[in-house]
Amino acid sequence: MARELVYAAVRSPGFTEDLASLATGTSGSHQRAKADDVLALEVPVPDDPDGFAARVRPMLARVAANERESRTLAAVRDALLPKLISGELRIRDAVGAVADTTSPT
Repeated sequence: MARELVYAAVRSPGFTEDLASLATGTSGSHQRAKADDVLALEVPVPDDPDGFAARVRPMLARVAANERESRTLAAVRDALLPKLISGELRIRDAVGAVADTTSPT
């Protein structure tokens, strides 16, 4: 089965609700679901699983790229903001520093 199909299935609200209903235990860290119960959950499968995977693959790749970019931007923000606030770094210098790190080599 294509991983895109598995990803879509386990990320669906219906699956996560069904999975949560199977959990037993006293607290969040001790809750478990029996493997046989999880394997018995029904998951809808499209008529053309390969076609579904082919259509979804570029979308998931874009999501992954956006997540990587978001982490990079957050790291740049976290590195520059304290220096900007303290006056250690000026906007003009920060723009140059960011341009240096993002320009192709």
